[in-house]
Amino acid sequence: MASSFETTLFPIVQTINEYLSNYVLVILLLGVGIWYTIKTRCVQVRCFKEGWNRVFGNITLNGKKGGGGMSAKMSPSAVLVIQNGVTKLVNIKQQDAVTKVLDMVPDFVNKFVGGKQEETVSEKAMETAQEIAVASEEAEKHTEEKTE
Repeated sequence: MASSFETTLFPIVQTINEYLSNYVLVILLLGVGIWYTIKTRCVQVRCFKEGWNRVFGNITLNGKKGGGGMSAKMSPSAVLVIQNGVTKLVNIKQQDAVTKVLDMVPDFVNKFVGGKQEETVSEKAMETAQEIAVASEEAEKHTEEKTE
C-alpha cells in the first residue's frame, strides 16, 4: 500500500517542484522582497551606514584600536546538564523573563519525549556546572581586564 501511495504522490510532487524551481519561485521571491522593501520604507538603504558601523565599528588602517563593533567574546548565561536522560538548565546570570522560559524548556520537552521524571540531576553535577560557570565568568573578566 505504501508503494502505491508513493507512486501516486511522486508525479504530483515532481510537477509542483518543476513549477516552483522555474521562474515562479524567482518572481515570488522578488515580489516578496519588493513588498517588504516598500513596507519597511527601504530600511536596508536608510540604515546601511548604521548597520555597517555596528558590525565593523571604527576600523582603521593605521593600527589604532577602533571603538565599538561586534565582539567574538561570549559568556554563557546558562549551562545545560544532561544526566541519565534527564536534562536540567542551570542559570548562571540574573534571571529575567527569557531565562525563566528557557529554564522550563527541558522539563517541557521531557514530558513529551518521555524523559524520566522520577530521577533528578545529582547535586555533584549541579555543583560542577556552577563551578564551570564561575570559572568561565572569571576568565572573561580576566581577558577584559587585559584588553583594557
